[in-house]
Amino acid sequence: MDPRIGRSHTWVHREDRGFGGRCLPKDLAAIIAAARDAGHPPTILEAVRDANAALRASPGTGG
Repeated sequence: MDPRIGRSHTWVHREDRGFGGRCLPKDLAAIIAAARDAGHPPTILEAVRDANAALRASPGTGG
């Protein structure tokens, strides 16, 4: 419902898949660290991080 987030923020482009930028990767890393510090294994979050890294590194995906 945030008016600053428009449709362009959710478009998926064939040549630029996955997420990048400054906020999402940093926030995901912080949540993973907080989960570890709290004694909860962030298995799913780590899988998301790893899958995104692999996707972004693939040729033709903007990585």
